[in-house]
Amino acid sequence: LNQIFAECLEHQRLATADGSLKSVMTVFAPRQPGTRMGTRFWIPQLVRFASYEIEDGSLIGDRANKAYTDECIELGWKPPEPRTEFDVLPVVIEDTISGLVQMFELPKEYHKVTLIEHPKYPDFAKLGLRWCVVPTVTCFTMKLGGLEYGCCPFNGWFMETEITRDLLESCRMDKQSAIAKVIRVEEDEDDFWRERVAIETNIAVLHSFRRDKHSIVDHVTAQNQFLAHDAREKREGRECPAQWSWVVPAIGGSTLPIWHHEMRDFYIEPQYEYQAELFAVRKECKLAEDEVFDVAGPDENEFESILILYASVTGTAEAFAYRAKKAFRPLKVTVASCQSINPKTISSLCIVGGGVYSAVL
Repeated sequence: LNQIFAECLEHQRLATADGSLKSVMTVFAPRQPGTRMGTRFWIPQLVRFASYEIEDGSLIGDRANKAYTDECIELGWKPPEPRTEFDVLPVVIEDTISGLVQMFELPKEYHKVTLIEHPKYPDFAKLGLRWCVVPTVTCFTMKLGGLEYGCCPFNGWFMETEITRDLLESCRMDKQSAIAKVIRVEEDEDDFWRERVAIETNIAVLHSFRRDKHSIVDHVTAQNQFLAHDAREKREGRECPAQWSWVVPAIGGSTLPIWHHEMRDFYIEPQYEYQAELFAVRKECKLAEDEVFDVAGPDENEFESILILYASVTGTAEAFAYRAKKAFRPLKVTVASCQSINPKTISSLCIVGGGVYSAVL
């Protein structure tokens, strides 16, 4: 795991080696036959910002990372003091075969950030907003030549609307109201205040990245690039698979040609795609004691017993199995991997076969 992290640092260095961003992919060993996940990152991107609960009960930082922040603190991470909204989280890597989990802190020189300021609103800079320069994704898998590479960091560069969403959305940095005040938009008087905030934040993000000479693409250019690519593919007799909600930018809507462009999302290989995030699966599987309903009464044997078996490679089926366990409460539900059960003995686990389970799913 130490070597994997060292290669991640080299990845970050190569991505920004000459000042401008370059697309880099670092491919580690593929998942071995008979194993479920192999080596995986807990975090969906190498550079993410922490989230903390403060004295009044509210959250600061990137709210999407609150559970991961808490887990890192439990593992021994000591957040900087004073805590801020833009503390970079450590990277946790797990070898799911051996069970080894290690946490690494990113040195400052490997997580470059850009301070966000607006060319027309000087007070925008006083908000102290910033964002990482290199979006290195760690939650994707590459399927190539019959193998699955689940530990495969990759980076391109940001589109400005991605960063705008991260800064504005209530489940992320939640800066809509703060920015509205800076650009002097009244929330109670302007029905379109959110749109105005989004547009001005887009302008600020583009201005700041270009000021620091970091690669970034605007949403108008990006949609033109995709349409040109799609046309080239069709001229060669190939249909271009695409997911509309991914390709159409978060701003612009029907004013952009791509809004009206019909597209189908279908599967071809080689493929670089989402996989179940290891930390999210762990979070689903870990039932807190205060979540368990106290409805069993004096004799919990009054309730039916159910066994849920899952067969999971990426962890998706395992996560669904534990969600089903929650849905079936207050029944007594046991979740187990198919690998732990002899298929020939499944019938004997049921009550009709002399076992204890009313049903095996």
